Amino acid sequence: MKALQLSALRTIALADVPEPAAPAPGHALVRTLRVGVCGSDLHAYNGRQMFVEYPRILGHELAVEVLAVNGEAEWKPGDIGCVNPFLSCGECPTCRVGRTNCCTRLRTLGVHIDGGMCERFTLPVAKLHRGEGLTLEQLATVEPLCIGHHAVRRGAPRPGERVLVTGAGPIGLAVVEGLRGSGAQVTIAERSLARRRFLSETLGDRLGGARVAHSTEGLLAELVIDATGSPAAMNAAPEHVAHGGRLVFVGHHPGDISLHNPLLHAREVTVLFSRNADESDFGWVISRLRQGVIDSTPWFAPLTAPEDVAAEFPVWLDPEQGIVKPVIDFT
Repeated sequence: MKALQLSALRTIALADVPEPAAPAPGHALVRTLRVGVCGSDLHAYNGRQMFVEYPRILGHELAVEVLAVNGEAEWKPGDIGCVNPFLSCGECPTCRVGRTNCCTRLRTLGVHIDGGMCERFTLPVAKLHRGEGLTLEQLATVEPLCIGHHAVRRGAPRPGERVLVTGAGPIGLAVVEGLRGSGAQVTIAERSLARRRFLSETLGDRLGGARVAHSTEGLLAELVIDATGSPAAMNAAPEHVAHGGRLVFVGHHPGDISLHNPLLHAREVTVLFSRNADESDFGWVISRLRQGVIDSTPWFAPLTAPEDVAAEFPVWLDPEQGIVKPVIDFT
């Protein structure tokens, strides 16, 4: 079958790979329909994803069709859904207390193991979520929206609080969607002119009163959520946390960051990290997509065929191209 395989640094190509084995008990064989291209896929291509080893089939933002199920399940061939790509063990101390998103033996599709940029693959049935009422493109954005919602849960915004979101890539946008209905006063800081234009011109009323800033200079907030993954921005983030406030890092960097202790201590800042998402995030996001409360439709770039992906990856790396969410069509 065909798969997009990242074989080395900045080398991705359509390749012939073996068909997946028959699904194990409790697993399903699925056909890939859509794949959202994540920032972590771009980082893997560019050598900045700390968990990916080559060769790897990327892809964890997925809309799929069930082809076969091994064992009794509510899913049947022809059903359409999205995927929770975080495969937790269910047995470690972290899983036993419900923190499956940071399982000590976590394997993420397209990161630690091969993912969905291929025609067919298998996965546990429990990781499928039904997609009735949603488009294939919406299903492919459920996972990043869950990442944003999980970060918001970590920060626990309160009505009336000032919230600063740094970075308006897909995860920053997902954070903004996760803040919807919180009653917080949201500012989105983004240096890229193309992304600021997208925020003001394309999202328009959907920003819900959020303010767009090109710089964080002078900004203070009770909650700061960094979605940049930039070490410079991450190092500077504590400067924008008000006394007694919280700082959440959802973007990550494959190296050290340095936080100024005297400032953190003087302001008694709570520093949190947000990793992945859990089943409750998937339920929350899917429900709000169906209600129309969340709308990821403005994010979508024109669909890309698998044959064209290798040429598009360098383009997708440039934020000034104005492309928010590339989507690959595997149908």
